[in-house]
Amino acid sequence: MDSYPMVRTLLTELADYPEEYRRQINALSFIQRRTNLSRSRVMSILAELRKGGYITVHRGVLRTIARTLPAHF
Repeated sequence: MDSYPMVRTLLTELADYPEEYRRQINALSFIQRRTNLSRSRVMSILAELRKGGYITVHRGVLRTIARTLPAHF
């Protein structure tokens, strides 16, 4: 199974959390705990989404999803 749909779903879930709670959660850890994906794979997806301007991450914390995440990676 492709790993991107899992990451996309979890990022959307994380973005729906209240900001005060979300600031305490490391996005990488959040995704890794809920999937069996490797750290490098998750980091690769997050890096590409940041480069594409889809997400804003600061010190590992998801700040915003700037626009709708693409359906496919």
